[in-house]
Amino acid sequence: MASSQTLGQILGRRVAHYRERAGLSQPQLAQRLAELGFDIGRVTIANIEAAGREGSTAKNRTRADNATIVDVLALARALDVPPPLLFIPLGMTEEVEFGNVTLHPAAMLRWVAGDEPPARLATDSSEHGSIAMGRAQWFENARPIQLFRELHEIHDRVQDAATHKAMVAKNAAAMDDDRATAQRLLDRCLRDFDRHHRYMISAGLSVPEVPDEWAERMMLLRVPEDDR
Repeated sequence: MASSQTLGQILGRRVAHYRERAGLSQPQLAQRLAELGFDIGRVTIANIEAAGREGSTAKNRTRADNATIVDVLALARALDVPPPLLFIPLGMTEEVEFGNVTLHPAAMLRWVAGDEPPARLATDSSEHGSIAMGRAQWFENARPIQLFRELHEIHDRVQDAATHKAMVAKNAAAMDDDRATAQRLLDRCLRDFDRHHRYMISAGLSVPEVPDEWAERMMLLRVPEDDR
């Protein structure tokens, strides 16, 4: 197992791996890409995969090293894999190289996911000066990722509470206290959802539309600014 690989080598090797695991030939993968609206032909696929072969040269890696984000996303969609697996060799190599930066795959995954800045990338400097930003600034820049994760978590809680309330309402044997408890649970979740929506909007982010029933209830439950 190689101790270090470039992004082009990783991409070439992983595309070949997942293509073969899916039982696809290079022409079949090119056809699938075409059906999805992507112009990545058999020759291009062959050139990308060549970068992952043992003994590949810089010339062999040119197409893979110059792959765009669209190339990676298109190949991931056609191969039905998470995009990071095409360029982060988890369990395959000790380090990933790109430019003058070298990272462990696990650190690279956390960086790509927006969980934390890899320490070496955050502190590296070169003759051109530091490329680093402070950790606080990095986390501030990554905040939209966390906000959208939290948004979907809260949305799921609202959905569960709404489903529970509907089930209680349909249960002829349910007591008034049961119905009131279900409504309080839903209201608590909707308040959290509304609060998070407004926080995201204040941060300049767009928020998804919600069912009219939720929106109306959120407005009724909203605490006036002066009462906070």
